[in-house]
Amino acid sequence: MVFVRCYAATNEWYLELDVNEQTWPFPLTAPVDGHLQQQMREVALTANNSYVEQFVEGHGLCPYAREGRRRQETACYIHFQTDEQLEPLLDLFVAIVADPKLVVAQLIFPDLKVEPQAWINFCHLLTRLGHRRVGGADVMANAALHPQLPFHASSAFSLIPLFRRAPDPTVQWVRLEQLEKLYDGRAKGSTFIDPSELMHRLTTPAQKSLYDRVAEANQITAQRLGVARLEADLYQIHVEAGAAYAEILQRR
Repeated sequence: MVFVRCYAATNEWYLELDVNEQTWPFPLTAPVDGHLQQQMREVALTANNSYVEQFVEGHGLCPYAREGRRRQETACYIHFQTDEQLEPLLDLFVAIVADPKLVVAQLIFPDLKVEPQAWINFCHLLTRLGHRRVGGADVMANAALHPQLPFHASSAFSLIPLFRRAPDPTVQWVRLEQLEKLYDGRAKGSTFIDPSELMHRLTTPAQKSLYDRVAEANQITAQRLGVARLEADLYQIHVEAGAAYAEILQRR
């Protein structure tokens, strides 16, 4: 079962999420009035646009990003989690699943102060609850984007969290059907091979999946530009957004 409850600690409010006897705190956003919320929305969207267009698309880190945006298959939503209610998020998830034209959806939580692991846990929980609400097989994959995701430069795959350092904590949902088409060929489970193709397969070097090739290409990009530079560029977007939020919140 899932329990969601509020408690106060150090003058801050949290959700306590309890799933399968594992609990973790999830901080709530301080309430602000509608006018200030709108200003924060604008800051969040501007920062996310810088992350997506200048960083992800600008460095060619995702083979789908620019084309998907051009085809209007992506969407961005802003959410302020100011109370214990998860219903609005689950309703949004159901609506996203119901729109087959929507391939990628990003749900941004402006200026949310949450630790990376707590954010990852929350994204997984929210997606699990959303699929439970929809019923049937899973439809969306989720990726937790966060400005402080830990990464290592030791391999192409350990670098991936660096590229997911969005300026605000963000849930990214990607339609599994499209993801599987995009990354078709990544080894998983059993694969049927027609006997007539067996000799060709045995004598032809195996090709890497798109997933592996993208990860390796991104590692090359990071090595060329410098991991420290990329980390600094992402941090700058995050810091500028944070300063804008602070200025807005001073008007409360």
